[in-house]
Amino acid sequence: MFTSSCSHSDEEPTIAHRTVCAYMISESLDEPILNNVRMMRSGSIGISDNDNLIVYLDRPNLKSMLLRISNGAIDTIMTYKQNNISVDPSVVRDAIAWSFEHYPAESYGVIFASHGSGWLVRGDTVAVAKTPKSSYGYDKGGMSINIPSLKMALSGLPKLDFILWDCCNMQCIEVAYELRNTTDCLMGSPSEIPSAGGPYNKLVPAMFSHTANYRETTLKEYWNYYARDRGDSLPLSLIYTKDLEQFANVTHQKLQMFMPQNPLRIDLSNLIFYLRDTKRNNDRVMFDMNNFMLVHLAKGDVTNADYIDWKRSLDNVVTLKYRCTRWKTNTMRQNDFMSFYKYLSNDDHYSGISMYVPSSDYIASHWNYNHDLHSTEWYYAVNWGDFGW
Repeated sequence: MFTSSCSHSDEEPTIAHRTVCAYMISESLDEPILNNVRMMRSGSIGISDNDNLIVYLDRPNLKSMLLRISNGAIDTIMTYKQNNISVDPSVVRDAIAWSFEHYPAESYGVIFASHGSGWLVRGDTVAVAKTPKSSYGYDKGGMSINIPSLKMALSGLPKLDFILWDCCNMQCIEVAYELRNTTDCLMGSPSEIPSAGGPYNKLVPAMFSHTANYRETTLKEYWNYYARDRGDSLPLSLIYTKDLEQFANVTHQKLQMFMPQNPLRIDLSNLIFYLRDTKRNNDRVMFDMNNFMLVHLAKGDVTNADYIDWKRSLDNVVTLKYRCTRWKTNTMRQNDFMSFYKYLSNDDHYSGISMYVPSSDYIASHWNYNHDLHSTEWYYAVNWGDFGW
């Protein structure tokens, strides 16, 4: 599928319109991600010669490589000496930095494709997971990178115009807040996504468009693909990061109005959630932010003044969202969807972004969510410690 390419000359590279680096780790997803690359090749036909799509590809037991996809062709522009540990922050940084250095542009984006479970962290930056969850990535039998480590890997690089998460559960407030100074925008799903990933034959032309709303168009293409071909599609959202600190301040103020003190717990039953941890007591985690705040801050009353104040701030952050009543999932159950169907049947409760809510229900076994939350900047931004967590 790939062809070789000559090395770069010493000539100063041309400044492109946009360079996008797709960081793709295919362990346990090899065929779906290879198909993603094929779809990228198809999608690259007709995009401007002044655009660069660079793919970092890590396949099981093969040497890692960098590809450039353009005009329907795939060229290998670098082959590494080994199969990299692609969740090592230095490897992430070097691959993306190399792409941006050799293909400089006015605008930059990154796609992260692999497994994911949002902010959930591990004790080490690169650790062999004992359970099948990780922040981002799945390499060498389960190694992953935590979001704070990913933030450090991206620090000092040009600020991104967008990150597209083509992996599960990444549209959560904890991830967005951690990366607020790294990227202007995050696109993805708060829920699980199918292993097939995104429709890159449609996404590539959209993300390289010269229109002002190209990010919104990109997200819509993702939604349309599953809505048309796969049924009820996926929960999807677009998060802009510039107002996240103000949003954290408002959320902190409103939480003070109803959150109980540890060890008392707030009622989380029947709320929209996006992940059930089947390896840990079937814990329900990652609750829809709007649903949670509307139920507890406003008792379901959309005219409540405090809720309206908070919702206005939320809408400055989540500027586009797509709702559905159910989605493809390996961890959730039919009765999960039935329990919060009344919320998913209209837009009043849905936000497309999740939030973890500490609770005494989360019993520490292999990992302690309540403790792990302390590793995120969001924990301190909203002062979860005020409530004893």
